[in-house]
Amino acid sequence: MPERNESAERTESATPKRRREAREEGQVARSQEVNSFVILTAGTLITIGFHSYVIEGIEKVFVQSFNLSPSYIEPGNMSRIAMNLFMWFCPIVAPFFLGIIGVGFLVNVGQVGFHISPKALSPKFDKLNPVNGLKRILSWRAVLEACKSAMKIGVIGFISYKVFRPAINDIMALSLGSSPDIVGTIIRIGGSIVLRALIVMIVVAALDYAFQFWQHEKSIKMTLREVRDELKETEGDPLVRQKMKSIQREMARRRMMEAVKEADVVITNPTSIAVALKYKPEFHAPKIIAKGRKHLAERIRKIAVDARVPVVENKPLAWALFESCKIGELVPVHLYKAVAEILAYVFSLKNKVRL
Repeated sequence: MPERNESAERTESATPKRRREAREEGQVARSQEVNSFVILTAGTLITIGFHSYVIEGIEKVFVQSFNLSPSYIEPGNMSRIAMNLFMWFCPIVAPFFLGIIGVGFLVNVGQVGFHISPKALSPKFDKLNPVNGLKRILSWRAVLEACKSAMKIGVIGFISYKVFRPAINDIMALSLGSSPDIVGTIIRIGGSIVLRALIVMIVVAALDYAFQFWQHEKSIKMTLREVRDELKETEGDPLVRQKMKSIQREMARRRMMEAVKEADVVITNPTSIAVALKYKPEFHAPKIIAKGRKHLAERIRKIAVDARVPVVENKPLAWALFESCKIGELVPVHLYKAVAEILAYVFSLKNKVRL
């Protein structure tokens, strides 16, 4: 019952970290039915492509076998004869063997990507526990796999019966035919079975992959508490992060207030908005070095007055600068003229004071 409750609580999608951990443990969405379908398809295509090559090779093996001297076929030579047969058949089966191995590797990589997982390869002694083994055998997943295999065998068996029944006369006549006729008939009947089986398997593979993907996503789901704990591990406690952000904002505000003392002018609303500007030739345009509203605007004005920075009231311009610019940005082009007039007025006042 506790396990069921824990499973019911797993409502959150897996995080990237959880997915990486599952992959490291070899827990991925992979369908064996997709592998079987692709490998069978590849085998069929290889058979079609090497049809004449296989027939010629088997015919040569038959000829070489029948040409063996009767005196040579004795118990003492059985191992040598078996080795010769093996060497004769190797070139014939090599394209199938190498092709299927290559396709099997590629289809696995295509499903889960190329990744070597030491954790998945390491021995797990709990699998030696007979109780755990019995649980796996009697699990609903094992029952489902058994039903799926029985269904496949039944359907393919029915297809084989439907193909063999009309061709029974051709099969009985194989003993009277030549080796090319024998091989051709076998390939024709076998190909007919395989093509029909592929139609069934592609449906089974698609359904099984969808099920395996759904099952994998379900198995790696997390509880809300696990998501929170992982967030604490990776990014720290939310309360600590909030405190750090608060400290950072306060430090940025202090730096901004210090920058007000170096401003050339502060443009106000006059009470709810304050924007401090500074101009240097290398800026190409005046820069916003501080801005604020309400109590922050009041502090900016007070610091400006204490530092003898000119404060100019211009409601439209103050609002325009506050809304369109961030701290550290240059004044936008459409406000150049209005800002230039104020700066010219401020600089003229400073020159008069110096005189």
